[in-house]
Amino acid sequence: MKGGENMSNDLIVNIAADTEDLDKGMDQIKQNLAIVSGSLIEFGNKMADVFKEIISNVLDTNSAFIKFQNQTGVTNKEMVADSKAISDVYKNNFGESIESVSESMAILKQQSTILKISSTKDLQDMTESALLLEDTFGYDVSESVRTAGNLVKNFGMDGQEAFDLIAKATQEGLNQSDDLMDTLYEYSPQFAKIGLGANDMFNILKKGSESGIFTLDKVGDAIKEFGIKVTDGSSTTSDTMKMINLDADKMAKAF
Repeated sequence: MKGGENMSNDLIVNIAADTEDLDKGMDQIKQNLAIVSGSLIEFGNKMADVFKEIISNVLDTNSAFIKFQNQTGVTNKEMVADSKAISDVYKNNFGESIESVSESMAILKQQSTILKISSTKDLQDMTESALLLEDTFGYDVSESVRTAGNLVKNFGMDGQEAFDLIAKATQEGLNQSDDLMDTLYEYSPQFAKIGLGANDMFNILKKGSESGIFTLDKVGDAIKEFGIKVTDGSSTTSDTMKMINLDADKMAKAF
């Protein structure tokens, strides 16, 4: 009997051990399932966020394109090229968002004739230049376009050359009094009036700045007054010209 009892006890022990191992196995399976389930839920949430972001970007882009078309009045056919240009500018890391790029390009598109924009490439390049001035020097796009347009009108340059001149002037310290853009806009007609070109204006403003004139407005105003005096036909001007062996009438006609 003892042998039989021992066998029964061993069987019970083995069964208990097996049952315990089975419980442990089931617990592990439950834990694994919980981990997998949690991972799947987390993955699902992430994918949902990704899809939400994609949909949001699509809606924002579509909204920006519609606004651009309304602002510029371009046809659906023209919009195909312009929308690609907007996207390319943003892909090139200009602008804070597709909306800001679209709004900036619309400003340039509205001034296409003045800035001599003749192609989509011109439009894209000048938009990038205007946004670069904004990102680098803090010039508002509207302000840059306004100033560049006046340079184009008075000196016969194209829009890209005008943006390049603004950048060069700023890089060389001509905006130390925060009046460069106003000076270029206001006095470019005065420089042009007496036969000076864009580079002449730049060099004169630079010389004035280097000589200690703190505000460029004073340099521009001096050129304005010079233009008035040299062409006013007054006896004072005539006498002054004679003193330096110049003919006032010939000088006035020349200017």
